[in-house]
Amino acid sequence: MFLGFEDVSAKWFDSVISHVHWVYCAYILLNSGPPGMPEKMKSLAGKQQIVEEMIKRTELSRLNQLMTKINGVQRLKNEIQQALKGRCLENHHIFQGLTPG
Repeated sequence: MFLGFEDVSAKWFDSVISHVHWVYCAYILLNSGPPGMPEKMKSLAGKQQIVEEMIKRTELSRLNQLMTKINGVQRLKNEIQQALKGRCLENHHIFQGLTPG
């Protein structure tokens, strides 16, 4: 329930099988006690929340490090612009072929 098992929306059966395997891998990793996980934490939802917080902190640390480099602000702006361009291209492909109606 917490790992997205029900969230599969695939066109091919092989994709469904792959999704099930990835959910199972996530379950195994969370139950094996990744580094930084309190031993008293038993809830899968709680473990998932801790992992999400770790990922956010890692990304914020990366952005902070980028900002402290020479021309850090410009580098960050460039990275954001590239991400937005990629996102705009994805949206363009999604809506391509749809005509205003």
